[in-house]
Amino acid sequence: MASSSIFKRFADQINVATDADKPSRLSRYIGGHGRKNHPHVSGYWQFFLLPPEAIFSDNISGKYEDWWNATAEGFTPPTRNLNKADVPGQGGLGSSWITGQTLNRTFSVTFREYRDLVIYNLFCLWTSVIDPYTGVSPLSGDKWLGESYKGEAFAILTRPTNANETLTSNDIEEVYYFTGVWPENQPDDALASDISGPNLTQITMNFSFDGWPLTKKDDNVLQAAEEKIKDKSYLESTYNRFVENLST
Repeated sequence: MASSSIFKRFADQINVATDADKPSRLSRYIGGHGRKNHPHVSGYWQFFLLPPEAIFSDNISGKYEDWWNATAEGFTPPTRNLNKADVPGQGGLGSSWITGQTLNRTFSVTFREYRDLVIYNLFCLWTSVIDPYTGVSPLSGDKWLGESYKGEAFAILTRPTNANETLTSNDIEEVYYFTGVWPENQPDDALASDISGPNLTQITMNFSFDGWPLTKKDDNVLQAAEEKIKDKSYLESTYNRFVENLST
């Protein structure tokens, strides 16, 4: 079944949202105990990175995907702008007309690094698809394909909710699903050190991707995001850590 137009997909999402309780006009006041809405709260999100098997599964074992999810701290989505051309008029007047679009097909994620530099080395492995010492790839000629070095990624923006249960679609505000993902930079700059300012290390990675990310409004994306987080629980992953401390 063909997807509906992008106008319709946005409209379906907007129509649900605009039916909600809204701030008072003019004053923008949204106080009071009977309100059935809440300002959007940023900073709650999950990141899932699915790397190419030819580089990862064929070379290392271990739950490296869990490391990316557990250490991702910041996400900056890509940007999109409409292009224009101007038609001048007399006396400095003029008009602007849409001519196309410019897509910045890069998003960035900031990770917290830990000892043994697991995040740094994971991305060094990925960027070694071009060997820095030889300038060519370790992949054999028959594997020099996009699927050998491109992966997928989900950035799932959530509400600060559902502490006792697994997260569901009701906890999801937005989804960015990226395909054709690969890291653009080897993160050596994150290891810069200065004796006058010891600090905890963060690694910021810029990722290239293909096309444009699918979002919550697009077919099957919300279901796919829910599948990614269905077994994730704050109670299991966080609260149980506190309980375990009682026995140590």
